[in-house]
Amino acid sequence: MQTTTQTRLLSGLAVLAALLLYARVLGYGYLYDDMFIFQGTISTLLDAFDLDALFRPFLTMSYFRPLTLFSFWLDIALVGDRPGFLHAVNLALFLANILLVFSICRRLAEIAGRPHAAWRAFAAALIYALHPVMVETTTWISGRFDILATTLILGATRVYLSRHPGRLLLAAFALLAFLATLAKETGVMLLPGICCLALAIAVTRHEAPLSRAHLRQCFTQNGAILKTALAVVLLYAAARLTFEANPYLDYAVSVGRENDYAKYPPLLLALETLKFYFHQALFPFATMMPQHPVKDVIALWSVTDILGNLVTLAALGALLFCALRRASAAAWIFLAGMVYLVLVLHIFPIRIGGNLGNERFLTTPLAFWAIAAALTRWEAIFATPVMQRLAAGMNVLSPRLLAQIVAAAWLAMLAWTTHTTIPFWRDGVTLWSWSVQAFPHDAFSRQNYLGNVLKTAPEAAEKAGEYLFQKSGYLSAKEATALANTFLIMGDRKAIRYLEALRKGMKNDSLNIHLQPDAESRRAKLSEEEIRLISYYYLLFSMSNFILQKNPLAALQENETAVWYLRGKGDLTPKDTYAYDSRRAAYLYGLGFFDAANRLRDKLAEVRDVDKEAVNKSLEPLLDAYCKPAETATGNPSEAENTPKTETMTSRVCEQVKTAMATTTES
Repeated sequence: MQTTTQTRLLSGLAVLAALLLYARVLGYGYLYDDMFIFQGTISTLLDAFDLDALFRPFLTMSYFRPLTLFSFWLDIALVGDRPGFLHAVNLALFLANILLVFSICRRLAEIAGRPHAAWRAFAAALIYALHPVMVETTTWISGRFDILATTLILGATRVYLSRHPGRLLLAAFALLAFLATLAKETGVMLLPGICCLALAIAVTRHEAPLSRAHLRQCFTQNGAILKTALAVVLLYAAARLTFEANPYLDYAVSVGRENDYAKYPPLLLALETLKFYFHQALFPFATMMPQHPVKDVIALWSVTDILGNLVTLAALGALLFCALRRASAAAWIFLAGMVYLVLVLHIFPIRIGGNLGNERFLTTPLAFWAIAAALTRWEAIFATPVMQRLAAGMNVLSPRLLAQIVAAAWLAMLAWTTHTTIPFWRDGVTLWSWSVQAFPHDAFSRQNYLGNVLKTAPEAAEKAGEYLFQKSGYLSAKEATALANTFLIMGDRKAIRYLEALRKGMKNDSLNIHLQPDAESRRAKLSEEEIRLISYYYLLFSMSNFILQKNPLAALQENETAVWYLRGKGDLTPKDTYAYDSRRAAYLYGLGFFDAANRLRDKLAEVRDVDKEAVNKSLEPLLDAYCKPAETATGNPSEAENTPKTETMTSRVCEQVKTAMATTTES
């Protein structure tokens, strides 16, 4: 009874520590990938729940994670679009993982005959609860992919370690293992993970280096569970191929940073990635970030990098030596954690957006690493001659006491880092401002920061542009176009400043190719990036004519020029078609060509597979800006010349636009 009470008390303390740190996340909202998932995939499921939508790969990496999507759908179906509830589910899963870490560690300690099993389990659970690498997974709603997969992996592991294995538990293991693969592809690594745990138990029983006989005996004794895990992997592969023509490894996130990997040899990149994860597990105190761009994190051939790689190789060598020759159960458990990192070590052609790594990928490995740390024979280490000589040289502190002080200080630093890191995840502007502060030249961080500012507080657009310029000394073309677009929608003539900056940043003759006799051949020589930039420039220029100059005819002509450039890279995608034709529809409304505009609006509804009202909502910002009275010029002569001269005609047309749109919607 006392042991049960102690177990409950210690596990409850670990959970309480996590609750005290993370309770505030219940008031947080959505962040970057959340928007794509909930406004795209989940909204489709809510419209009409069907298995095809649930199992359809999504996002640019072609994710196949139907169980996690189903959990999102279930949350919203039950309580509506409430991010606080979604955060609560993530937090509940995290707390469940802490309890599973406690239970697994306690059971392994009992199998290995380690003293103070409950206290060792408490140490492992506390490390997991306090560690800052768990912040991303727990505070970000989309982190559920990792945290749910971890819950199922740990659940299957605990079933494997059950005292009374049987058919029922084998079925439970199979179910949890298969659900883990449907939560995230990390679940397929449960098979090698269980192999490492089986070897950890085997070396504990034999207390001798592994031999072939020991290996055969180990795999014979665990044959049923390993065959079940293999069957789960094959079943997952069949399910994936059924709903997706191409295998997972063919895909890469496309955010324009894939070339960042090209200059690094694959083995060196894998080693750097492993070093990164080891560092984040041990010393995450000053390096917690939502992004870790390869080009900013790795300094090829620097003394620090070389030494770090040598230390990483030495640690790997020592780990393998302890596992194979020293019969260390803790080493095998640590290797079990490393297994769950394999898919993100850049060994395969998987890319994660120019990043070296992300903390969320440590969600599963950290659980096993914490258990390995708790089960290490520290008492044997303190009894070695080296530690004895160290103790003899100390007048006050023994090695054991010194280690306890260091461990307590390390845990305190973990807790403080977690406490100070969590608030950065409260909203997109705060998160990406933090990232830009650390990596001012990282395009992805800058893009997300600016995008969040423009979406949540467009009135702060100018300050956001100044912040980016102050940090790096420049604004990229994409940033200038985003700012110009925002000011245009607001009817603010500051947009002209950014359009002029774009024009000056391009090749002198690239904007006039469409006027040349050999326009087609000149366009063919442009890169896809140049084509997109020029096309978007003319798209913005058409909006400037429409909104600022109140000249829809000129806007329509510039929009056609934009489409001409874009066709240089091939047929327009549905997304491109919608972007350019929605402007064209607005311009037709502005010209008073209501029938043509309504026909185009109906066509856009088919392109985007939405109703007409949804298309109307996307047209409203443009038409509202067009129908606003033009601002007076700011003193710039070029702006004064372009002051609108057709206010009366514009007002008359605007009176008819909404009536025409509303009438057609009803019909």
